[in-house]
Amino acid sequence: MNNIISASLTKMATAVDNPGAPMGGSANPGIPPTTSPAAPPSSATATATPTASPTSSISLRRSPEDAVDYVTVSDPVIHADGMNKYTSYRVDCRPPLQNPPDDPANHPNNNNNNNPNAPADIFLQNNPGQYSSVLRRYSDFLWLYERLHRERAGSIVPPLPEKQAVSRFSPEFVEDRRRSLEKFLRRVVLHPELWNAECLATFLRADDVSFAHAKNVGKSSGSGNDGFHPNSQHDGDMAASGTLG
Repeated sequence: MNNIISASLTKMATAVDNPGAPMGGSANPGIPPTTSPAAPPSSATATATPTASPTSSISLRRSPEDAVDYVTVSDPVIHADGMNKYTSYRVDCRPPLQNPPDDPANHPNNNNNNNPNAPADIFLQNNPGQYSSVLRRYSDFLWLYERLHRERAGSIVPPLPEKQAVSRFSPEFVEDRRRSLEKFLRRVVLHPELWNAECLATFLRADDVSFAHAKNVGKSSGSGNDGFHPNSQHDGDMAASGTLG
């Protein structure tokens, strides 16, 4: 009896130690135990799905003054006259000729990308085809800025780029100032309270002699009359002879 119990315990112990062996006999040492195939390890990093950049579908919006592309400040040239060194810029004003009165293109906002909230270009409507091209330096823009404050007191004059004493003749600074001066001038032209200021007409159309005279007269008298009248025959002849291109 003890032998039967001992044999049964031996078989049970063998089954526990070797699950692949049959209960009725000992395990075959030449056959490895059967095991279930292991599941493949999961990837630790998931592949990210590429997404489009949020800015790729957003188009850049133009500023209102960008529509006044017929006013340009270009061709900066550095002049050295003894100890006096400065940069001049070519200022072009070339408002296009208007179409016939019944043409839809004459809508006040036609030059502003059909944006109903864009300001009307009154300057363009009143100066079609009046081309001018002059040379101006930063101090001339500063004169225009100060005269606009005097002639149109209470109006908000667009900001002018500030003066800079260091590295003001580096290519990067000259180009940055050119863009800022062009932006300032376009804003003035588009301004509903500044577009017809006398000092603006002087700045855009007067030749060197007339412009220097206007600056001196305004400086000495302090009055709003700068001595230049765009509609006069004399000043018109001088402006025509002094324009560029």
